[in-house]
Amino acid sequence: MRMAIAIVLLGLPAFCFYGALVSRKGRALFIFTGVGLTLANPLANAFLLAPVDSALQSRLFDKARASSLLGADESRVRDVLGKPWREHVLDGQFKSLAYAPCKVCVRSYMQPFLVYLEGDKVIGFRAGERVEAVRDR
Repeated sequence: MRMAIAIVLLGLPAFCFYGALVSRKGRALFIFTGVGLTLANPLANAFLLAPVDSALQSRLFDKARASSLLGADESRVRDVLGKPWREHVLDGQFKSLAYAPCKVCVRSYMQPFLVYLEGDKVIGFRAGERVEAVRDR
């Protein structure tokens, strides 16, 4: 079903670009509409970019796991993973750092790589369905 929806949503811009090729008078309008429908198409973008984002997040997850970030402090996280895309303070002592390896993908369906902190220590991180967390809490 998702594939059919993505094809329909991609078919609309394709139809506009076809109209730009065929039409002489409304060419600019068809091109403008086609570009707008292509760029403002979150469902198709999420479906088509999910494999790219999944691979990038998997690499980030493996990098965090290989660097032994569980229990590390926030400065080590920033050294290993770089500057976070967003930072959220969740109830005083808890904080989450969101990393977006593919900014276009995250804007489409908002599922960034997350690092969870308690105080200044990492208590877990998540990339999609893959989760690594401190066990003895």
